[in-house]
Amino acid sequence: MEYVPLQTRQKAAEIAGKRMDVVTFGFADTILILISEDSRLGKMYYVPLTAAPGGNLQAYDYGDEADDDFSLLPLSHLTPVSVLGGGSNEVEGKMYAVQIASMISRQNADERRRVVVGMGIARSSSDDIALGPDARRRFLDILTLVGQCSVW
Repeated sequence: MEYVPLQTRQKAAEIAGKRMDVVTFGFADTILILISEDSRLGKMYYVPLTAAPGGNLQAYDYGDEADDDFSLLPLSHLTPVSVLGGGSNEVEGKMYAVQIASMISRQNADERRRVVVGMGIARSSSDDIALGPDARRRFLDILTLVGQCSVW
């Protein structure tokens, strides 16, 4: 068995007035991403990057333009599964998990490791899930922070 060194990256930033920490681990079979606001962690999601056997995995070329509107759409074959926690903002957590897995797949089309996303992000208001302007900015800032911690 070949030894594969563990890759790690960590980054912190202030997002929407709160400290946000992202730590990523690149294991041989798993990419673990921990996103924590104010040193909390409450939910975990699993997203396989490969389609289920018999599933339809079609790659679609969305183009190379950085401003392309399609680049923000999650890939259709990715399905996040809650493995720890749950509750009122389950949709928001799954949205982050599938978007992060989509980003990984787009940045490295050969990536086949499973993705596990741990989150401890508080919703600042009841309209966050609707992605108003402030929530959308926070969502994109968090995705950017995760992208800066690439181990894929």
